[in-house]
Amino acid sequence: MSPQAQGSLAQLLMLMEPAFNTAPTGAFAGKSKKVYFETASLAYSRGLEQSKIIRGASRHPTRGTAGTTDVGGSIPTELQATMSLLYAALGSVSITASAPTVGAALTTPTFAYDWVNQIVTVTCGAAHSLVIGDTIEMVATAPTVCNGTFYYPVIDVTSTTAFKIKVPMGGSSTITVTTIKKCTAGVFTYTYKAGGKLPSYITEVGYPDIGKYFKYTGLTNSKFGMTINPTGVVAVSSDWMGATETVGAASFDTGSPIDNTKISFDGSMLAAADMKEGGDAIALIKNLSFNLDNALDGDTFVVGGGGVRGGINPGVYQITGSVTTIFTDTTLYEKAKNSTESSLDAAFKKGSGDGTAGNEAIQVVTPELIFTPKAPGVPGPGGVTATYDFVGDYTDNADATAFKIIVKCTQLPGNVI
Repeated sequence: MSPQAQGSLAQLLMLMEPAFNTAPTGAFAGKSKKVYFETASLAYSRGLEQSKIIRGASRHPTRGTAGTTDVGGSIPTELQATMSLLYAALGSVSITASAPTVGAALTTPTFAYDWVNQIVTVTCGAAHSLVIGDTIEMVATAPTVCNGTFYYPVIDVTSTTAFKIKVPMGGSSTITVTTIKKCTAGVFTYTYKAGGKLPSYITEVGYPDIGKYFKYTGLTNSKFGMTINPTGVVAVSSDWMGATETVGAASFDTGSPIDNTKISFDGSMLAAADMKEGGDAIALIKNLSFNLDNALDGDTFVVGGGGVRGGINPGVYQITGSVTTIFTDTTLYEKAKNSTESSLDAAFKKGSGDGTAGNEAIQVVTPELIFTPKAPGVPGPGGVTATYDFVGDYTDNADATAFKIIVKCTQLPGNVI
């Protein structure tokens, strides 16, 4: 009997694609990200169209034909400071740093803009020596989303003088730059916001113990959720949709993948003062969940497309969730019944929370939401709780999003994004 693959030895790798179902141009050995996961159900499937043809003088069916293919599944895990999933689900990030280490300025950079896909191609007047997964510091005065000193991941290298970076949503016009330098260290603050252009990934589920590797391309986040309890890890769910599957005897990443380690957060790292509803601390919450649905449209099969998706189109994303509280008064119930706008803000901290090693932090915010009213009832003789579902929106908050996550850590943007 051949050896059986063991789930404990399986690995999950992800590498951002510069365009849907397209591998990077530059070398990417050792540039995929190792994903810490609980289970993975990513899989390829293909329908079979049953034939309606009558054989003649017989009731026996004739053979059908292959239908369209599907790639998808789920990857549950824990909330972590360095997970690529946050960018994958929200689609936009602005990154600042304290005490960064940077090199010499690149020579006379010029730019080509793809603001829709949030990609800027930088061409230098001399060789840049950058590789996929590096990080640059760019000091600019325009446009607004790039105004200041920000840090960007290099997602592709197209020549010795040109490379591509990912920028936040909302850019337009031209970039007015003071300097661009390679960054090799720092304490970074990532501000992720929902509503950006969702990236796609090469994603591999590997079984090294039996030498089989399932590579999926065009993998795009469909849904993202998390559940917060008083104790225990913050459980994260994620659903995905993709384009193709290839099975091989070796990993697509021939180098050593980037391992940002597992920096997880649990309920005990959320202080009472850092759990806020409507801007004020609340000490009554027993359970809180957030759900982001990117409303993906994967019906992009065309004649001549080989039954494979030609793209994935995100729709208007939806933010929903629920909060369960100890029932002590009708404050939240009245807010829900009157459709009074509120917000939820949960800030987890390790140590001081300043972002240095061992002091990472993560903050989850829904800036505008409406609770739905539901009286608590009397479920039994014990303490009474009340559960309120909510729906988030963007109307006029300063964050210009319905959902954001802020992370502080020392991992470089090129290693995380």
